Amino acid sequence: MRLFSDPDDFMCGIYVIEFESDKKADRFIQRYKACPVWPIVTKGIKENQAFVLAVELRHQAHGDFSQEHNTLVKNPYYLGAKTVSFKRDDSLIKLFRDYELKTGYSDVIPCGSNCKDCASYQDPCQGCPAFGEL
Repeated sequence: MRLFSDPDDFMCGIYVIEFESDKKADRFIQRYKACPVWPIVTKGIKENQAFVLAVELRHQAHGDFSQEHNTLVKNPYYLGAKTVSFKRDDSLIKLFRDYELKTGYSDVIPCGSNCKDCASYQDPCQGCPAFGEL
């Protein structure tokens, strides 16, 4: 297991993810609530929305984490969503003093995805930080 706690290790942002129904939003929240890089996954303002605080390791590449070309905004269907909005603000991590992200601690991927075989993220994605070693 590896720990990351230096604020310079992280990129941060907020996602508002809108689904076709309240039930789809609820299923999404249940599935991703244990995601190590999404420490906050909860209901949005509307019942069919999810709100996510995303904490991405700078050295990991889960697609484009930029404000302008964010992968999930451009491809909401990756999440089973109707739309995805994103605001990047790397200073958000400073609100969570002494935040530590553990990597390589799990024998299973918490959300149940099969990152290794994902056609959308094979290159350059390095997989789930919870599973195995980075």
